[in-house]
Amino acid sequence: MISFLSGKVHTKLTDSIILLAGQVGYSVAIPPRLHGSLAQNESVDLYTYTHVREDALDLYGFKTLEELSMFKMVLNVSGIGPKTAMLVVDRGVSSVKQAIQNADTAFFSLIPRLGTKNAQKIIIELKNKLGGLTELNLSQNS
Repeated sequence: MISFLSGKVHTKLTDSIILLAGQVGYSVAIPPRLHGSLAQNESVDLYTYTHVREDALDLYGFKTLEELSMFKMVLNVSGIGPKTAMLVVDRGVSSVKQAIQNADTAFFSLIPRLGTKNAQKIIIELKNKLGGLTELNLSQNS
């Protein structure tokens, strides 16, 4: 498993970068805010998550261990894939924690590909890990 990469941005693609680490270029998907802040040839350190599927091996990169940890927690929620988990993390770790603690489904509904049902799943499944301040109202209409 590749856990950390340090190198220079060789190429910026639509939602990822090619990171030149040594003499090897790694394709790494990164959150949109980070993508927008990086320039070609800029040095960057990334904590990475290696996602293995039958037909692919994908790397997802984050600036902090806290972002990586949140990504892994959200990814472990049933029905949430890595691209959606990355969009959740892109909203900011502290904002995501607060939304979970306050059972704020509206916060999550603003994230593309994430409907009310999956927002409720994230809150229910992560509330015990992050602590909850407000009970989730499951009677809301979708």
